[in-house]
Parts: sequence; structure tokens; C-alpha cells
Amino acid sequence: MTTNLLKGMTKTIKTIVVLSQIFIFITACHQNKKDEAIGMPSISKIKIERYRVTNEKKDTLTLSSYIIKEFDSLGNEVRSIYYTKEDSIMMQFENSYTHGNKTKVTWRNKNNVIVRYVNMTYNKDGKIIKSESFKADGKFVEGYLHRWKDNGKIEEKGPLNDSIFRPNSIYSYTDFNEFETLIEYDLVNDSLYGQFQWKYTEFDSNKNWLNREVYFNEKLTSLEKREIKYLAD
Repeated sequence: MTTNLLKGMTKTIKTIVVLSQIFIFITACHQNKKDEAIGMPSISKIKIERYRVTNEKKDTLTLSSYIIKEFDSLGNEVRSIYYTKEDSIMMQFENSYTHGNKTKVTWRNKNNVIVRYVNMTYNKDGKIIKSESFKADGKFVEGYLHRWKDNGKIEEKGPLNDSIFRPNSIYSYTDFNEFETLIEYDLVNDSLYGQFQWKYTEFDSNKNWLNREVYFNEKLTSLEKREIKYLAD
């Protein structure tokens, strides 16, 4: 029984670690282009507060961390800083753009030292088709191919070095280009890690979300609250 329990705990920990890493990566790069809708005001800064939920009860919220996202005058997100609830920096991501596409994400640790960076390639429609991760010294770490379906609402991501494309991550997006679901697979053991789902419950007058709920395997795990500052404010 002890052996089985340890195996179960190990698998659970592995699942959490892998999904966390994937989530950080996609949060940094999935929206490669700014909102170019005519008449939409440009954003200058966003604060996202992350709250942990206990036993799926929304009245048990506990602040776990928060993120500050900074934008340039063109509406491009240029930096995301992740903080602990005690206001200490955990990590940050710096974004570089080419023709409106986010082509490089640089990950820095809490001491502002580069951990790794990701280069991204796009098709003529502005959709990411390849992402490659490197250590600070330029050593290749891993790469992925990205394929799109359903008019850009479904994204499949699979290892770059596989002879046959097999997605280990499948994302779906809402009509307003935000996460809807993420399904993560273990290709080595041909098994399912788990599924994230995002539900949006409040929007501002510009139709940007202010509150959303995060589910993992159909269980509510956290809430996120967003404060948006526009250039015109």
C-alpha cells in the first residue's frame, strides 16, 4: 500500500510540475498579436490577482500571487512580472516583437538573471507554428510545432523532434482570443495528465475580462481577478 501511495504521489507531483511549466509558457506567448479591433482603447497595464480556492468553495479565497503586465504605446505586452503575495518578484518575462508578432520571450528569475528564452516563428496569417527554447548560453533545450484548426480556435502543440506529429497539448480559445481549455498528455506513457478550463464571469465596458474561474479536471481550483488600466485613463 505504501509503495502504491508513493507512486500515486509521485505521479501527482509530476503532473502538477509539468502542467505548471506548460501554463507559464503558454501564458507568456499564446496571444502573439495585440488587439487591433477598430475603436478599441489601448491598454497600458494589467494586474492579475490569483486566488486559491479551498474545497471548491468560492468563499474560501486566499491570495496566492499576482502578475503585473506592462504594454507599450502600440498595445504590445512587453513585460510580465510575477510576484508572491508578499510582493517579492518570483520571475519575469520580456517580450520582443517583429511586425506585431511576439517573436521572442526572455525568462528572468527573481534576481533578474536570464534563465532561458523562447524564439517563435509564424505563418503568413500571424499564427505561431514553431517555438524553440534555449538556455541563456544559447544551448537548445526543446522545441514544439504548433498546428491550428477550427479557424484558429484550436491549437495543437507537439514535440519538434518527433518523426510523426503528436500533440501533447491541445488548447481551445474563446471568440475573444482567451483560453477556454487546455488538455495535456503524457506521450511517453500514452496517458492523460489533466485538463484545465477557464470560465469568464465578468467583463468591463471594452469587453475585456475582469474575473475568471480556473478548473482542473472539472474541479474549481482558483479565481483570477484583473484590473486594467487604459492609456486614455
